[in-house]
Amino acid sequence: MDARLARLIADYLAAVEAAVALLERSGIPRPATNIAWAKLRLPATGELLGGVPYRKHGYGCAVQLPEGTVEFDFGPQGRIDGFADWRLRVFAGTRLEQYGFHSEGEFLAVFAHHVAAGELVHSGFVLHYLNGARA
Repeated sequence: MDARLARLIADYLAAVEAAVALLERSGIPRPATNIAWAKLRLPATGELLGGVPYRKHGYGCAVQLPEGTVEFDFGPQGRIDGFADWRLRVFAGTRLEQYGFHSEGEFLAVFAHHVAAGELVHSGFVLHYLNGARA
């Protein structure tokens, strides 16, 4: 896999893990499924421990971590290892060049190449997973 994309995905997934851990430390349980998250009675916006803002939506959440906002969806069985090209771009923000991409178009082309090559597997909904990731 393209090293630039691999690093961006790894950083994004680490931020998702940190966000979910913060949700849990703040008393918000990790859902067993994406549907359980959608049904969870939780204010649409609020603050987590340390005054960190969050915004709950559909199957996911956006958490404004100190290093930047991470927006994610819970997948089936509560998985948190899924991603979408636009979520990676939002996470990278103005740092896309720091990941070695000279334009959004270049990033999208690399992402599409790895989808076509089967290295990134579409979930059938909105998420992609690394091929070989646990089911």
